[in-house]
Amino acid sequence: MNILADTNAFIKWATDEKLPRKAAQRFEGAGSLFVSILTPWEIAIKVRAGKLRLTASHVESAIAAMGARLLPVTMKHIDVLYTLPQHHADPFDRMIIAQALAESCAVISTDLRFPLYKGAGLQVIWD
Repeated sequence: MNILADTNAFIKWATDEKLPRKAAQRFEGAGSLFVSILTPWEIAIKVRAGKLRLTASHVESAIAAMGARLLPVTMKHIDVLYTLPQHHADPFDRMIIAQALAESCAVISTDLRFPLYKGAGLQVIWD
């Protein structure tokens, strides 16, 4: 199974917070593990706002340590946004959802609004 880590799940993994058993197993057993290019961008915004303390090198090292590949934003992902229901207002989360759908990835996330996209075909893993 291909997995896309949402920013919140990536932060938990990168800061050694305990993940639920199912999420931890999926991180380790993923066919391909992806981190959206939006994740380092969103982390940089949170760092500048004083909400998080991670360096760019820590983020880069964590992506490498988890064996993930950075997923760029493509027009294929943008196309999905045109049809994506408006359950979520956060543009970062909406694009991560669109990327997961376009790439046929399950997404690991703690965000309670992600499961609202199950009707669009999104598989959410957390507990």
